[in-house]
This record gives sequence, C-alpha cells and structure tokens, in this order.
Amino acid sequence: MIEWIARKASQSDFVDEVIIATDDERIHDVMKSRGYDVRMTSGGARTGTDRMAEVASQMAGDIFVNLQSDEILSDSRILDQVIEPLLKDPRVPIATIRRKLANRMDRMNPNIVKVVCNQAQYALYFSRSVVPADRDEISPQRPDLSWDQHLGVYAYRRNVLLEFARLPTSPLEELEKLEQLRALDYGFSIFVARTEHESYRVDVPSDLDLLPRNDAAWT
Repeated sequence: MIEWIARKASQSDFVDEVIIATDDERIHDVMKSRGYDVRMTSGGARTGTDRMAEVASQMAGDIFVNLQSDEILSDSRILDQVIEPLLKDPRVPIATIRRKLANRMDRMNPNIVKVVCNQAQYALYFSRSVVPADRDEISPQRPDLSWDQHLGVYAYRRNVLLEFARLPTSPLEELEKLEQLRALDYGFSIFVARTEHESYRVDVPSDLDLLPRNDAAWT
C-alpha cells in the first residue's frame, strides 16, 4: 500500500520529490531496499500531517503534500488537482479534495468522512456524521443536492504546515479524530477541489479485497 501511494505520487505532473516518512524501522528498511527516499521521524506523531511537518522543517520548498497509505488513489491526477489551487493562488494556505457521494449507505459510514463547503469551495466543516442533515428528506426530489466525500490528501504551504504542527490538538479534532479540523478550529482556510477519479479507503482488513488488483501499482 505504501509503495502504491509512492508510485502514484511520482506520476503527478506537479510532484518534484517523493519522501516516505515513518517511525517504524521495518517500513524504513523495506522501502529503502526498494530504492525510495525514506526519512525516520520521532515516535508519537499525533497525525500524518505532524509527521510530515517534522520532515518539512528540515527541507526547503514551498508546497508539501500529505499522502497516507490508507487512502489508495486510483489516479495521480488527484494529486495535480490538490496542488493546483496553491500554484494558481498564493492566498490559498491549504488544499484538499472531495468527490460526490451518491450511495446512501456510504453517507452513513463513519469511516467515510464528509465535507461541507461554501460557494467559494472552501471547507465549512468535515465530519464522520452525515452532514449536511436532510431534516425534511427533500433530497430525493432535489437532484441538485448532493453529499461530498473527503479524500485524505492535503497540500500545505510550508509556513502554514509548520505553524499547524505547533498548534495544540483542537477539541473538534479530538472529537472527530480528523486532523483537518485543527486547521479550521484555529482559523485556517482549506480550499476543497473536486475530482471524479476514484479513491479507495482501507480502514479494516476486508477493505483490501475491494482494491483493483489490475492497477499497475500492484505490479
């Protein structure tokens, strides 16, 4: 799974360097033996973003992208879509991505994170609960209404990333176990791009059976 993500990242038009950050020597040794740039980090990082910030603090560069191996990307263009808003607009501090959620059962699944955005495509809130709530059940008559799944890919400006990592865990982050809520809780804006490309979450072992084994990243 880690190598799948590393291969997808290397295929992005906007990615210059792929680094695997881990505090596990087993991961370090296996991925190093396969030719990847692997950096050991200290143990106890609160989130993947905090681990990435530790590596970014020792590097130059303006934009850093957080990829995690439980979010299996089907297409490297997802990365391009996440990074592009920061390249186009210097005012965007953080970007992430969403995809339309059509399946009602997926809306109810707490392992699938939902995101609500404003008209300018900035995040209002992320939740494991069903947001927005369809109080009067009008969605069957309103095809223009939809729910969006958040994909766990983030692009940060370096200065924002380092500041984010210095902040205490926020109450909302602790409740939902979603690191992006720390950013919202402390006043950072998050631009949420949209994609039509598939992504696969691996939250439990049985999710592995749903992965497309014909993808070139497996070989």
